Amino acid sequence: NPKVMDMKIAIKTSFDGGLEKAEKTGFKYVELYTERKYISNVYADIAKRFPFEYSVHSPVDYINESVIDFAHQIGSKVVITHFIVSLQRLAEIVDYAKKCGIIICIENSPEIVPWKLFGRISTARDFSDMKEVVPKIKMNLDTEHAIITGVFPQLIQEIGKDIGHVHITGYPPNPHSPPFEN
Repeated sequence: NPKVMDMKIAIKTSFDGGLEKAEKTGFKYVELYTERKYISNVYADIAKRFPFEYSVHSPVDYINESVIDFAHQIGSKVVITHFIVSLQRLAEIVDYAKKCGIIICIENSPEIVPWKLFGRISTARDFSDMKEVVPKIKMNLDTEHAIITGVFPQLIQEIGKDIGHVHITGYPPNPHSPPFEN
């Protein structure tokens, strides 16, 4: 009897008017896309004014304990990040997050861009290699990235039990931006 997961459909948005629109639209779950300027008590207080259950997408170029503290303040149980710190540093952050009741999910990515300093996680093998060093890490499956890389849907089949979060992207006209930003 396979275990059925509870699926929560969230909207990916940010502080620039997106939370108000998500509330007006009736969403209950939000993947909160952040920038460094948002990782503060002021923005945590703003987020807490809304009735959402959050996951937090760390700034694309920044992850440390302050992001975990921010996520904890707003009740998030998941933080999504990119491969932007060393494996040793990532392991430290994952351990810190676990103590706060938060799971860190590394996002699969199709290419190395300037803010992805340490490489990419695009295949099941990439993820398995990371998991050997950071055993408590989970994956954030970005479906658009997996399609671009040519590993969709086999990535799901190969690491399904280690997927901790999924975001489905590809909103026209700007394919990778949140829907309220188009």
